[in-house]
Order: sequence, then structure tokens, then C-alpha cells
Amino acid sequence: MIMWNVMRGALDEDVREVYRLYHIPVSATAYGAIILENS
Repeated sequence: MIMWNVMRGALDEDVREVYRLYHIPVSATAYGAIILENS
């Protein structure tokens, strides 16, 4: 969560979502990724 706040603070107010991934494996912890770029 800390890294998300740092990353979001480095972007402009208006961003575009380039890619989003969320995976929930059968027997492990879920993980996700999101790629944003300034509009």
C-alpha cells in the first residue's frame, strides 16, 4: 500500500489505465498489477 501511494503521488491528476491484472490461484495468495500513465 505504501508503494501505491508513492507511485500515485508521482503521477498527474488525470491518468489512463494501460493494463490491469488480478489473479487468484487455487492455493495461494492473490496478486495483482496495474499500469497507469499520465494522460
